[in-house]
Amino acid sequence: MVDIHHQFWCHSNMAGLKSFLQVAAPVLGVTGAALYERQRALVGLGALKVQPGRGPGSGVPFTSENFAAIVVSLLATENLSEVDQRMFSLFDAVPDDINRYSPDPSEGYPSFLSEVAALLSGKRTTWEAVKAKSSGRYRALRVSRHWRGQIEGTRGAVTYLALDQIDKLYPPIRITAEIDGTVISKLIALTQGALTQVGIDYE
Repeated sequence: MVDIHHQFWCHSNMAGLKSFLQVAAPVLGVTGAALYERQRALVGLGALKVQPGRGPGSGVPFTSENFAAIVVSLLATENLSEVDQRMFSLFDAVPDDINRYSPDPSEGYPSFLSEVAALLSGKRTTWEAVKAKSSGRYRALRVSRHWRGQIEGTRGAVTYLALDQIDKLYPPIRITAEIDGTVISKLIALTQGALTQVGIDYE
């Protein structure tokens, strides 16, 4: 069980993504240093939202979307050298059967990244009828390198395709990385606890 009330949360720098990653790392089975290197690679790519300036309040803030970018990149690549423009394609991936859904046109279509961010913060995703806070309903989060994302719930899986990688879709040999439901539940609890500590309402 993730101890979201650990004294670590009381540190003034908890609003930074780097500090959060130190706690999330054991849940993901990697080191904090490895996640921080991914953070740096994604910052260099321009894929994370950064607060400009120096000192408290600057740098990479902890948000569910910034954390989602780290998680997706971890599933999508083994080596930091692969953290490249393909990450944007995967972050922006849309459901493969977009005609099944009817979102508010004024809000546009959610991306794979926004859906993973919603999942991690315990919110209801747009494409999967999963109630908020029901983390146990998520069965898997998958990435097939580097062209497909997938969120599996109790009503089946929703697949997101990187459309600008169309020539690489459905290769003969697929490499897929997955986070199972048990780990997803721990990540949701951890993320919700951290969002509460930095004063963000995740409901």
